[in-house]
Amino acid sequence: NPVGIPTNNGSFHFHKDFRAKPTVAAGAYGIIPKSRAKIGIPKKGDLIITIGGRTGRDGIHGATFSSGEMTNRTINTSGSSVQIGNPIEEIRIIDATLELSDKGLIRAITDCGAGGYSSAIGEMAKNVGAVVDLEKVPLKYAGLSPWEIFLSESQERMVLAISPGNLKKVLSICKEYNVEAAVLGKFDGKKRLVLRYNNKLVCDIDMKFLHDGLPQRKMVGKTRPRHPELVSGSKLPSKDTNIEKSWLQIMSHGNICSKEPVVRMYDHTVQGTNALTPFGGKDQDSPNDGAIVRPFPNKPYGLVITHGLNPQLNLIDPYLGSVWAILESVSNYVAIGGSLKDAALVDNFIWPFPDEESLADLDKAVDACVDMSKILNMPFVSGKDSLSSTYRYPDGKTLKIPPVLLISTYGKIPDVTKTASSDFKKKNSTIVLVGKPDMNSMGGTTYYENLNLESPMVPKADLKTVANVLNSITSSVQEQKALAVHDISEGGLAVTLAEMCFGGDMGASIDVSKVSNDRPDLILFSETPATFLVEVENEKTAKELFAKVPHTIIGKTETEKNIKVTSGKQEICKMDLNQLKTIWQKPMKELFHSEA
Repeated sequence: NPVGIPTNNGSFHFHKDFRAKPTVAAGAYGIIPKSRAKIGIPKKGDLIITIGGRTGRDGIHGATFSSGEMTNRTINTSGSSVQIGNPIEEIRIIDATLELSDKGLIRAITDCGAGGYSSAIGEMAKNVGAVVDLEKVPLKYAGLSPWEIFLSESQERMVLAISPGNLKKVLSICKEYNVEAAVLGKFDGKKRLVLRYNNKLVCDIDMKFLHDGLPQRKMVGKTRPRHPELVSGSKLPSKDTNIEKSWLQIMSHGNICSKEPVVRMYDHTVQGTNALTPFGGKDQDSPNDGAIVRPFPNKPYGLVITHGLNPQLNLIDPYLGSVWAILESVSNYVAIGGSLKDAALVDNFIWPFPDEESLADLDKAVDACVDMSKILNMPFVSGKDSLSSTYRYPDGKTLKIPPVLLISTYGKIPDVTKTASSDFKKKNSTIVLVGKPDMNSMGGTTYYENLNLESPMVPKADLKTVANVLNSITSSVQEQKALAVHDISEGGLAVTLAEMCFGGDMGASIDVSKVSNDRPDLILFSETPATFLVEVENEKTAKELFAKVPHTIIGKTETEKNIKVTSGKQEICKMDLNQLKTIWQKPMKELFHSEA
């Protein structure tokens, strides 16, 4: 945020097994002219330039630390592995790099991420070779050994390959932006990595050996039986379950309650490009499904950014849990007007440990990515993995985090004004359920967790109709016939409906018998991916928009500020909107709001 990048999309997920090693994933998006969207390749004779921050011991072994097992000794033994950020330095580097790029002075460029100069220079020089004089690296303080200089992951450093003839121009631009720059060596064409320190040779490795010399590990995954104590028709909740009580308890669950106090700590308005904010509605406190930014104020188009994940489901069924995460991300994307044909996917795997059991789960998650890419006709264009998120207690017991597959969806929207927020807009408009809910599979849902019930069957979408359902949502938004859209995810239809009512500051009445004559609780709390609640003007519009996909007209928006649920003529419950909202907002307000 201090760098000037808006923080406009995110989520929080709680599980007891994150208690020792929480997982944090962050991503950033940028724009580059199409003509420059290619990897630069250094040429023989090019200079190796480092620009930006100085090098220190902070960040040494950062990559290996983040990928290693944590113990009660980690804070003492690996404290220096965490890099010390400097956002002021970062923005200067960004500005200088952009000007260097605009003036065509960069042949190739990479950041000093994991491995520091060792990976940055080692990767850039793969096909050409490099000679580096490590004493020329600007240091934060004296006393670093050559290996520490080369491996440190100190932040805010870039490595450039430039033509010797451009050196004067590059140094001048860096000076203009108060960015330190130094020539470390050159790409010499000998296909070796040669490191010197005060004229002493400290490393000389053949590039082919460096990149291809390490023998590959042969790893085997073995699937273990899951939930052997459960039969396929796992125990259902009692039909006498108190729906009102469950609804209130679910609204206060950590994965569902309002995160507004946390979100408001960060600025989503930096640069003034946000066209759809994290919260909307009458009081600007109703969560939207994603973010839209408009990078060029004089252009109608923008960038849609959404994501999805559900570690709880991956614990039960890594394949279907991964399908759920993909569909959640894509559902958020279409709910605000994005089109599948203009979108791409990014995967982030944060897995417990590459043992046989976890590898088998990982294999299934990858299968889910492949299958869904084909079903949705969407490419995965990037990703990352971290396959070691465990904590070992002093007694030797190991705690694994739940396996996390974070899916991000992004793409271009032709017109940022043709979007839909989640808040209800009008009294007496029609509420339609779009998609085919799966009420037979409730494993991993918040409802089951709340009742201490288990099932091996997790919520699943109808994959035969899912692409058409998603495309129908896009059309309804871009044609501006959908007044409000909110996808159904954690907490089910009940939570989705409540959040839409919060935003519109109005109530709703729904008849669940339109969906099914049995089990109102399962209808309300099913978490089927790729299902939506859509507000439209009237029933005629609903039938026209969704004629070719599964849909059910379930109710209307109301002036009275409560949610009335019936099954035919029988009243199931009547939820007071103010009570729902209070209990939904309470948990994070207590944590992040001071009375002082």
